[in-house]
Amino acid sequence: MHNRMYWPLRTAPPAASDDASHDASAPRTADALEAVAIFLLILIHIWFVARHIKLAWLVILVPVIYSHWRRGESFAWLGFRRENFVRCLRDFAPLMIGLAGVPLALGVWFGTLHLSSSLRPLSFVVYYCVWGTFQQYALNGFFVNRLSGAAAPNEQRWVPLLAAILFAAVHTPNWFLVSVTFTLGLLCARIYVTYRNLFFLGIAHGLIGSALYLTVPDWISLHFFIGPRALRYMATLAATRM
Repeated sequence: MHNRMYWPLRTAPPAASDDASHDASAPRTADALEAVAIFLLILIHIWFVARHIKLAWLVILVPVIYSHWRRGESFAWLGFRRENFVRCLRDFAPLMIGLAGVPLALGVWFGTLHLSSSLRPLSFVVYYCVWGTFQQYALNGFFVNRLSGAAAPNEQRWVPLLAAILFAAVHTPNWFLVSVTFTLGLLCARIYVTYRNLFFLGIAHGLIGSALYLTVPDWISLHFFIGPRALRYMATLAATRM
């Protein structure tokens, strides 16, 4: 089996490689290095740059887009496609509704439902679905594909787990988001390698994320902050309890 699981979905052939004479199933170091480099750039942005230049993350897209271009990876190959969307709905709509509905029901029951967002609830959900699609692209369209390219055939089963670990690590030190993103990130990665549709995953991400954001108390969710903002928020909560 080729080290990439989805070559048939490409609309263009992969770029030529200097090590083309090597065994096609051999792990590709370039894929691993790219995954590590982009992961480190994301952490640097969150911890050291974002508070000064919020849109600096757009710079990280430059090497990511170049990586896709160099390999001839199309939007459809990455998962921005209609194929399998209906299958995803059929197979996972009950699970998606349940994961979004349970927090909403608990929020109403315990009185923690808060519609204090600056956006109207419907607009907020739409915004979160768009943002969720981008996050699913980062998790699956980039990291799952690069990790898959770096893994040997007998290591492919570990790709979703490793991608979920990276996805969760980005959300430190928010223990709530780390737990949620690891669990749901693992589920989404496993769905992606089978169905390869980012639109469904983005919508699911948006619906479940919106439900959690609007129902989980801030002392648990830390207002969905990560990095230094989460630390400052925890310090604020601690100060108000004194």
